[in-house]
Amino acid sequence: MPNLEEYTRLYTKKGSIGNARAGVIHFLTFVYGDQPGVKEGTTKKAQLEAYNQLSETYLQDTTRDRLTDAMKFSASMSGDIPHSAKNRLASLRGFFSFNGIEFSDRQWKQASLKLPKGKGARTRELEIDTVTIRSVLEHADIRMKALVTFLCSTGCRIGETLCLQMEDVVFDANGIGTVNIPGACTKTGQNRTCYCSSEAVKYLKEWLRIRESYMRSAANKGNGLGVSRPDIGSDNRIFPFDAHSVNVSWNNLTVKAGLGSIDRTTNRRQFHVHMFRKFFRTQLAMKCSVDVVEFLMGHEGYLAGSYVRLTKAQIKESYVKGSSVLHIFGDADVSEIREELETTVKTLTETRTNQEKSSMALSSIVLENTELRGQLAEMRDQIAQTQAQNRAELAVMQEQLNEISKLLSSLNSERRDGLTAQGRRDEDIAIDEGKKIAKTLLKK
Repeated sequence: MPNLEEYTRLYTKKGSIGNARAGVIHFLTFVYGDQPGVKEGTTKKAQLEAYNQLSETYLQDTTRDRLTDAMKFSASMSGDIPHSAKNRLASLRGFFSFNGIEFSDRQWKQASLKLPKGKGARTRELEIDTVTIRSVLEHADIRMKALVTFLCSTGCRIGETLCLQMEDVVFDANGIGTVNIPGACTKTGQNRTCYCSSEAVKYLKEWLRIRESYMRSAANKGNGLGVSRPDIGSDNRIFPFDAHSVNVSWNNLTVKAGLGSIDRTTNRRQFHVHMFRKFFRTQLAMKCSVDVVEFLMGHEGYLAGSYVRLTKAQIKESYVKGSSVLHIFGDADVSEIREELETTVKTLTETRTNQEKSSMALSSIVLENTELRGQLAEMRDQIAQTQAQNRAELAVMQEQLNEISKLLSSLNSERRDGLTAQGRRDEDIAIDEGKKIAKTLLKK
């Protein structure tokens, strides 16, 4: 008779196996209640074996109404997180189908209508930023500092990160790490490349120096407890521990930092490991295009279409330019200051160049004005000389005209005696015309 464990073997990824198993276990717990001794005082292996047997018991019980059980199970999750409830019902549907228990799509849709409405988590999470993360990491050892800065700078999922081997991360000359995630580790099953900031690389290198001694120490702590530890020589993972260990360590650190609060509705931590991926998405989007960020995160909608035209070199260049916003400690501030300083120097250089150009233009204008003033002074002197010369010539002409007038008067007086009356009138008219012509010449 197929059981729970055989059903989970349909999945290859550790996360998918865990989700499928958890959904069926929730269903069995709903039908039969909590099993004595399963959650306390037994190993994980013994717990799984207990639920395997319980799944066989359920499948062999022909008196049960499977559809009613599914409907009631769906209704029992009305107060749960919507996303989790949908995953559990989907796991139950897969488990039923694997064992030959089939319902119509319409019946499954009726069951899903009883699930809680909405999307996303109901846990009210704390606001996450560099200051908050830094306040927690002040209590951390190099192992957690390396892991957290790596998660914040790459946007990797915790499962992807814990799957990485030593050869999957390559450091370049500029201190940036190239992370090649195998398809066997990703959620989509496709290979993905992302990048690690210079700050994270610094802590990662420090961690790698003590990694072997940490593994040896961890192995010694498990002596006599029946806990299996991977061999130092065979475990080539960068971070040789599991997600549960990471969550426990992080939760302890948040408590020390005074940030270990729990949501009263969902009973879940308000500052958890998955939030580093959200931090990456929010921070890097301030410096890079959203398409670059989504592509680096491995979201399926950005793995095809228009984005495939960008090369890895272009994506890396965009990441490097904006990676300073992902730094948790002081390196980010230094990068920002350096960037601002370079911009200021560039602006000052441009301003100085413009000032020099303006100064040269002003000097040219001043020189031209000086030349114009000189030319104007020369013209004024010439005009003054011309006016003086004209006045002298006019005075001479006036004297000559006066002499001519006197002469004419004298001649007229001598001649008038011998003229007839008509002759005198004609002469007077001629003299008047002559005077008019003389006056006109004087005016001109």
